[in-house]
Amino acid sequence: MKRLWGKVTEVTSQRAGISELLVSVEGREGQARAICYPDLTGQVQVGERVLLNTTALDLKLGTGGAHFVIAAADDAASDTAIDPAAGHLMKLRYTPHQINVLSVEAPESVHHRIMERRDSLEGVPVVCCGLHSQVPL
Repeated sequence: MKRLWGKVTEVTSQRAGISELLVSVEGREGQARAICYPDLTGQVQVGERVLLNTTALDLKLGTGGAHFVIAAADDAASDTAIDPAAGHLMKLRYTPHQINVLSVEAPESVHHRIMERRDSLEGVPVVCCGLHSQVPL
């Protein structure tokens, strides 16, 4: 993984769970797009120094044309991260960025009651696999 420091120059878009940014990457000219997941890093602000994962763009992979914010230099940002009691399902398992999330099945989820009352998928096809690697098959 290639990691470089950058500075947030503009927050171009914010919606639940994601911020789109413009950043200046140290040692590079111009600005680049970056994606920040505040639940993992805390909310970042203009002028803040951020650690970026630049691997996909550096390798010219088709990943949407943006770097990813790994961490904010300001440790206080982590105070705004997701509630550690949110749920027991793990995303990004076995990585330093693993995070617990609520699932629809968890009674604490705001979507639990809605899904609990459903008795039909109204013709939507569903494939159930034990492992994500089974999906292509």
